[in-house]
Amino acid sequence: MHDLVVFSHLRWGLVHPGPQHQLSRQAKDRRVYFVEEPEYAEGPVCMRVSSPCPGVTVLRPRTPIDAVGFADEQFSVIEPLLRRSLSDRGVRQAVAWFYTPMALPLLQAVQAPRAVVYECLDERSAFEFAPPQQLQREAELLALADLVLAGGASPARGARSAAARPSLLELREQQVVL
Repeated sequence: MHDLVVFSHLRWGLVHPGPQHQLSRQAKDRRVYFVEEPEYAEGPVCMRVSSPCPGVTVLRPRTPIDAVGFADEQFSVIEPLLRRSLSDRGVRQAVAWFYTPMALPLLQAVQAPRAVVYECLDERSAFEFAPPQQLQREAELLALADLVLAGGASPARGARSAAARPSLLELREQQVVL
């Protein structure tokens, strides 16, 4: 089975169970690399690496760029860092899994992605402080994704109305083998 490279707006330890429950189960059969949003830290750019459970590696970029989340200002610094981190771990043809469309520019760090999955947990673009790029990146991700998973009725309606290929929309309860 192919490795999973997961891009998340949530920290691994923040909410459990949730994506972590599903990914921990996936880690029994494949390696899971959980890429968190970068955090601000003085000094050189580096990757904070941890392993919260067997088969799961959490990658958290640390940069001196004071920008919140997967911000545009971060990508030129964290993309090569992530590419190197994945390459050093022998990641080849992984499935790229997105919990946030804001990380879409980091897809280029995943060598020859086997598939692209977008799991839409909520309508983040409706949040009060949603970045202006949110809707554009979500439309790009929906058009690019091989599989879209919606975690509830509201995200499913939004994804269904925006999806370029609505037949790819699947509900979370269905079994999908990647």
